[in-house]
Amino acid sequence: MAVIFDSLALDAISVLLAFFAILYFYVTRNFNYWKKRGVYYIPPTPFFGSISSILLLRESIGCWVARNYKKTIGKKFFGAYFVDKPAIVVRDLELVKNVLVKDAHAFLDRVFTAKEDLDPLISKNLFGLNGKKWRHLRVKLSPTFTSGKMKKMFYILEACGKELASCLERNASSGKFHYYEVFPFGCYFEDQKQSSPTFCQWAVEHVKLC
Repeated sequence: MAVIFDSLALDAISVLLAFFAILYFYVTRNFNYWKKRGVYYIPPTPFFGSISSILLLRESIGCWVARNYKKTIGKKFFGAYFVDKPAIVVRDLELVKNVLVKDAHAFLDRVFTAKEDLDPLISKNLFGLNGKKWRHLRVKLSPTFTSGKMKKMFYILEACGKELASCLERNASSGKFHYYEVFPFGCYFEDQKQSSPTFCQWAVEHVKLC
């Protein structure tokens, strides 16, 4: 009986070892992708890739990008691994311009997208769309952001910025700074409870000028 039990335990351990070995080779199968192409990359770790600090909630993705951006000064781009998938972070402004404008047709999909049933607002945003939906919305929005229209909108953005800065300074100097007093961007929280809030009226009036 003891011999049978020992045999079963040994078989179970062997199966587990084989499973973890296969899993390890599976998640690290792409870890030579950037090395083969001679691209500088952030060293990955098994099961986490290059973003272990993000997955372990030690830093945000913004902090991760900023930290590695500073680490790779002098390089136009650098590689990384999002768990097991190769990814590239572009630093050079000309390359960024090509990706976002000239060669935008080749970069339709986004890494992070939102499901329409869970987040209907973000899922209809350019940053939350993929494929044909992204292309269709971009074609519709592009005429809105011509250089001429951007110049016309500049003074509105400048006025909003000054109003926000004034509100922040006023609340900071009084020592009574509360998050709801500048949410969203200078709009008092009480406005959200009104059927026609002041902030919305102000926004509509300025949008008409565009």
